This record gives sequence, structure tokens and C-alpha cells, in this order.
Amino acid sequence: MFSKRIRDFVGWLMSDQMIRYYCETFLNSFWPNGQLAEQPPKEAMGDAEREELRNKAVKLICKWVHNNRDDVYCLLLGEKNLTRGVVKWFTSVQEQTFNKHLIIRLMELLLREMLVVAKQNVSNTANRVVTSCDMSFQLVPHVNKHF
Repeated sequence: MFSKRIRDFVGWLMSDQMIRYYCETFLNSFWPNGQLAEQPPKEAMGDAEREELRNKAVKLICKWVHNNRDDVYCLLLGEKNLTRGVVKWFTSVQEQTFNKHLIIRLMELLLREMLVVAKQNVSNTANRVVTSCDMSFQLVPHVNKHF
């Protein structure tokens, strides 16, 4: 019963209406009223402030890992390895070019999956139409005109 709800929910998320909604939302967020959106002004942050903010975030991450020692990941990997891995992941996602590349790749994968699902839906619909036509021809009794 639970898996059926999950399948129904995923089916709804990947339905034609929702895919159209996703595309419209994406287009309207980048091109409101058909024109490219202006970028908001960036706050000037010095290198020292940026480094201080990163160090503060790393300390918070280490504190979080230390406070959640009973977590499954901490038990499996060890506190030191988990802290090192999380800090390494955190520093890697600070790279702007890496983030852009990651977003583009994820969008590409998402679009490919949506196109595969749409193609399957079209072929399934075509198969249903063909089989229903074949069945309708079989259901019609043959009338002999030569009594």
C-alpha cells in the first residue's frame, strides 16, 4: 500500500502537467515577461571576511558532527573520518564554477529522464490505441452478404 502511494506520487510528479509546470516556472524565473531577468547586485565581501565565514561554517560542521556521535554515519565511518569528509565536501561546494557545472549536469540528467518517461508514455499510448483498434476489429462479427 505504501509503495503504491509512492509510485502514484512519483507518477504525479512526472506527469505531463507537472513537467509543463516545471518548465514554465524555470522559464519565468530566468525570463520574466519574455526578457532576461536582471541579476541582483552582489554585496562586496572581502577575502578576509569570506575566509572568516568559511572557518566559522567549518567549526559549526565539526561541532554538529561531534554532537551527533551516535548517528549511524558516525558509527560506521568514525567521527574523525566523517568530520574530514564533511569538511572536504563543504570546501568543494564553495567553488562557483564547480557548482555551475554540477547544476548543469543535474539538469541534463533530469531532462533526459523526463524525455525517456515522456517517450515511454507516448509509445504506451500508441500501443494501447493500436491494440484497442485490433480488438475492435476482432469484436465486429463478420457479416456474410451472400445468404
